Amino acid sequence: MTTRKRSAPSPSADEVRLRLIQWFYDLNKKGGAPRGMRDLCKGIKEECEYLAPLVKQNLTYLVDLHYIKKEVTMTKVQTGKTFREQASTAYRIAAKGIEFIEGKSQFSDKNRYPGINITATGGSSVVLGDGHIVYSSFRTLYDELNRMQLAVADSTGLNDTAKLEASVSIETIKDQLALPKPDRTIVERAWETASNICTTAALADYATRLGPIIAALFSG
Repeated sequence: MTTRKRSAPSPSADEVRLRLIQWFYDLNKKGGAPRGMRDLCKGIKEECEYLAPLVKQNLTYLVDLHYIKKEVTMTKVQTGKTFREQASTAYRIAAKGIEFIEGKSQFSDKNRYPGINITATGGSSVVLGDGHIVYSSFRTLYDELNRMQLAVADSTGLNDTAKLEASVSIETIKDQLALPKPDRTIVERAWETASNICTTAALADYATRLGPIIAALFSG
């Protein structure tokens, strides 16, 4: 009686996607040019024995999520006396794919609100180096809150639970300063929490100085 040879289990979608990202990453590390679908399918089949349909369906997913960049080049092709446009498609790893392998770097996008065109919101906003957004007229208050938050983290008079609660409350206020009209209820509640915690000698000055400035946000 002959025994039937078991076939290897099919790879999961994520296994295929990981292999595709790694393939393009290795290609980029070697300085290789973007590759067309034929070269990609041939290379992946030689390395992993994945068939073309499996490669194509998972490549589409990675392109849609911006791990892989799809580049289409139009060239003129002569047919007799006429010319026609012919599309040539190639693929390469995108910045998101490189970060997936290497992790974040100091050059990584720090936008806290991806997909939103801040310049189109109709206000005068500033995008800071840490990805935060602040309405320009609130910049001074934002910077003071930043210093207060750092002082909270360095405080020897607060335990870690109190530090976290105060820092989260300050962060909530900073987020509201991205808007031309901060939400009064949110800001006042967050400030009450933060100022009630910051009663130690080193932090009380911040609470005293910033209280009137925060109140002035809603005095108009």
